[in-house]
Amino acid sequence: LSTTVENKPADAEVARLAGYRLRAWEEGQSAASLFLGVLKKRPFEPQSYRDLALAVQGQRPVLAALLFEAVLGGKWEAAKGKSIGVVAGEEYALLVQGLGDKVKPATLAFLQDRLKALKIAPPAGKLRVTLTWNTNATDIDLWVTDPLGNKCFYSNKKLPSGGQLLDDLTQGYGPERFQSDQVIPGKYL
Repeated sequence: LSTTVENKPADAEVARLAGYRLRAWEEGQSAASLFLGVLKKRPFEPQSYRDLALAVQGQRPVLAALLFEAVLGGKWEAAKGKSIGVVAGEEYALLVQGLGDKVKPATLAFLQDRLKALKIAPPAGKLRVTLTWNTNATDIDLWVTDPLGNKCFYSNKKLPSGGQLLDDLTQGYGPERFQSDQVIPGKYL
């Protein structure tokens, strides 16, 4: 993994790729270092703020909240900001919902008030799948098959079981998100 970054240290796509892998390995601090470098190079992309927010939320939740607010308050190109605001809002709400005693009560109250002011509530769905990628101007599609064999994808965005795809993005870095309010027992693909 480090060889990839060392071979192309100025490449934001490579840094994002490595950062995503580090987050998957629960190495948030190392991922945050890479994502901060991406943000410095690409402050005009909402994904740069979201990636850093997700990497630091375990260690620095207030900073993560500020980064989510940057995504929500930014003026982004339509292709880059279409659904990222919805997903970042949901992630922000989930962050605040899970803080409990990890921050001072006054800080928690402030963040809860911010969510109310922004009219953001935690997502109702019991199942959420989010797909993000590291290369701009790329069309990667999220497909989810429920246990009944129903497929949710870009040309079938709603399932009879209640699951639905938020959006089909054909530019930018995503995210594409599937959510279902009801979870059918069985295997999802």
